[in-house]
Amino acid sequence: MMGDETGCLYVARDWLLYVSECQSYSGLKNNAPALSISPRGTWTVTHGSSETTGRVFLHPPNVERSGHGFGVIALWPLPCTPLSMALYAATKNSVASISSPELLDCKAVQKLIALFPDLLKGHQQDWLAEAIGSIEVHVTAITKDLRPPDTRAMGLATLLRRNFPSQGNLGDHAQKLGLSKERLRHVFVHSFNLRISQYIAWLKLHATLTYACSSLSKLTVTEAALAGEFFDAAHLANASSRMFATRPSETLAETFHFVAVPDVG
Repeated sequence: MMGDETGCLYVARDWLLYVSECQSYSGLKNNAPALSISPRGTWTVTHGSSETTGRVFLHPPNVERSGHGFGVIALWPLPCTPLSMALYAATKNSVASISSPELLDCKAVQKLIALFPDLLKGHQQDWLAEAIGSIEVHVTAITKDLRPPDTRAMGLATLLRRNFPSQGNLGDHAQKLGLSKERLRHVFVHSFNLRISQYIAWLKLHATLTYACSSLSKLTVTEAALAGEFFDAAHLANASSRMFATRPSETLAETFHFVAVPDVG
């Protein structure tokens, strides 16, 4: 995904924040919208034949991108959360990265930029969770077309997350919601632009990274995979490649740091 430089991944209940001094990235294709910030200058982001230059980008889901600049702060909210839905609403009519001056007006974004050196150190940042909450409020406020998801889709997402790692039977879930399995799948994709299987993969990846945060020693890829309820290292590698265009052997490298972020309050 990013370059070979040391990186930090801040893992919270509802989001992941990647921080790196990398100068370029390629092949980034995430299944959910993302917010990228260039803390030390502008980034040039390419998508196909188009090119966008700016300091703050909203990235639509499922679009491969490459770019270059000076350092990066990349925010990935977990799917079906308010921040993810707000970012999706802001980008759903675009197939390329969006440079948004409105986001740079957000004081929390300005704080991320100003305290980029502190974030790189990989230490607990007591202000971080509150800052991401402020970004969520800001993005929601500037989003012109934010519609609530189908309550049945939201109910399934909440159920899967609350009961993880138990997934239950999709047919049983659909019956309780008064839908067929096929209709429930359609409603879910329509609400979140994400398949149910992709959402479950997100939950597994998040569990893997959360475990990595709490581990007292560096994990092998197999240990991380089993902790995240994957069948084996190959399944973790496949999910990681599809979600973040990177292999877990890179994410779990010796130069990579994980920091758990507690909830506000």
